[in-house]
Amino acid sequence: MVRQWGILAEGARPEGLWGAGEVWERVQEILDGRHEKKHRKVTHDFAHSGLVNCGHCGCSLVGEVKKGRYVYYHCTGYRGKCPEPYTREEVLEQQFTRALHEFVIPATVLEWLQAELVTSDQTEQAAREQALRRQQAELERLQARLDVLYEDRLDQRIDAAMYDQKAGAIRKQQQQVRQRMLSTQATMLPPASQAVDLMALTSKAADLFTEQPGAEQRKLLHLLLQEASWTAGELRMCFREPFEQLRLSNRTTTCDSNGLGGNGREFGIWR
Repeated sequence: MVRQWGILAEGARPEGLWGAGEVWERVQEILDGRHEKKHRKVTHDFAHSGLVNCGHCGCSLVGEVKKGRYVYYHCTGYRGKCPEPYTREEVLEQQFTRALHEFVIPATVLEWLQAELVTSDQTEQAAREQALRRQQAELERLQARLDVLYEDRLDQRIDAAMYDQKAGAIRKQQQQVRQRMLSTQATMLPPASQAVDLMALTSKAADLFTEQPGAEQRKLLHLLLQEASWTAGELRMCFREPFEQLRLSNRTTTCDSNGLGGNGREFGIWR
């Protein structure tokens, strides 16, 4: 999972994670506070309208002001009269905030990730660099053989047919080595330390969410949420990847009062 976060930290566009790198950039902007933080307005902009579906009929929940000051959400009822009652905006916001708190990674886990994965990164990076050096040396050796073969052809120590046969075999080996080098380079992932930094940043989502005005809350939820539904006072949510994996990893990890549980073996999921 951390590898996916490292890819996002680089602004890449990995298949199956995000449709565009700018989406992740937008998440970073909101979470790290680059957006202007405004005080809440008296007039609401219905932060959650269109984000949540009614669990009874599948229509959207929309906001409505009551008594000139209270915001309630209700089903649009486009598919007929719906039994889902009105709910206060504060109730929805509390449940969103509770869900965002599931992104908060205990400090001890973050420290463990930093130590374990940075060390792993260094080992993997060294192995890849060593493999590339071996492959480059092999390319140079094959090129030297090709040069000698060419000299033999010029000095007529071998005929054209023999040269073409041997040169063709060497060039085929060169192409194979270049393919291996491309494969090695393709596996060079961003440093895990960047991923850990972004995971620490995402841990602040819940606190930042409560400080943001409605418009910024809606932008953040649009980026994080895959889908959400409201039924009988319960908000059910599924988040986009890799945020959903982060939430599930937090649930899987057993934490005590110090943020660390058991002997740490269960933290393997974070790798």
